[in-house]
Amino acid sequence: MTCMFHAWQYDLRGNCVYISREKEGFQERLCKEDVGLRRLRCEVKFGGFVWVNLDDNPQTSLEDWGAAAFSCLRKSLEAEPLEVFHYHKADCEREL
Repeated sequence: MTCMFHAWQYDLRGNCVYISREKEGFQERLCKEDVGLRRLRCEVKFGGFVWVNLDDNPQTSLEDWGAAAFSCLRKSLEAEPLEVFHYHKADCEREL
């Protein structure tokens, strides 16, 4: 897999196998072994929004964390499924 933004490459296990400009830009400050892909904790909640937690060991659940803040909106948010009202896809090709 190749990152479309940075051109870093990963194997099928998420290990970083190539960093573009590794010697020219990052010198010795970055090591491929330290920048592999990892599983993200995702959950659909509070009206169909996707919530992502970067903490591998969260201290509280999403429900406990956001229930009080969303209590006044929850009934309206969850009354009907969210509708995609606009979708935009851009295909930008450029010469390198």
